[in-house]
Amino acid sequence: MNCIILAAGKNTRLDNGIPKSMLKIGEETLLERHLRQFVDFGVKRFCIVTGYRHHFLEEFIESLDESIKTRITIAHNPEFDLANGLSLYQAKAWVEENGIDEFFYTMADHFFSEAFVAQAVSSSYADTVLSLVVDRPSSMNDHIDLDDVTRVESNGGFIQAIGKGLASYDYFDTGLFHAKKEMFDYLGKSIKNGKDSISDMVQLLSKLRQTSIEEVSGHFWNDVDTQEDLSFMRDRALNLEIVPDFQ
Repeated sequence: MNCIILAAGKNTRLDNGIPKSMLKIGEETLLERHLRQFVDFGVKRFCIVTGYRHHFLEEFIESLDESIKTRITIAHNPEFDLANGLSLYQAKAWVEENGIDEFFYTMADHFFSEAFVAQAVSSSYADTVLSLVVDRPSSMNDHIDLDDVTRVESNGGFIQAIGKGLASYDYFDTGLFHAKKEMFDYLGKSIKNGKDSISDMVQLLSKLRQTSIEEVSGHFWNDVDTQEDLSFMRDRALNLEIVPDFQ
């Protein structure tokens, strides 16, 4: 299995001079955690898409242990201040050049528990162009910012609607996707039509019933967008009683 990690975004709400993926939670940066976890659960190759202050991140990747570094290809998005679909599209050449038929992709500023990644990577995904890993609202994710999280309304295992502020929803978007290579055809069409976010592409595929959901509920996850998020994550990562599946 292969994985694309999007690490290009500009830190508009949490800018400390380096890409957010280099922030530390405990003893690891967010990027190191992603790499370690996905390798542990069977991912063989990575494409990391850089953008904002990319030289910091690229130098950091060069400093990683050789066993991890040799698995990584770097793609760069010079338009990192625009929508995230443009960053994802930068990985298209890597997928094609390596003959990759399917892959995961996620955001570098997300934090997943070990159990979350284990279940997500081992799941059997539907035969659709795109599958979104979703989490049902519960006490395990009551820390999620409802004003910021992307909400998902499903119907028969498919995404019916997706977006922030949806009045009717049954899941949260966790920021982890499983995709087939054909996804880039639809992403390219969406970008050409001025719809250049990942959510725009998901909506396009949803109309074709080509976006399914894969529920991975009951495990801790979060994205780190603000200083409050970072402080919360550092406190929680050190409190094993609060996060019983965190290793």
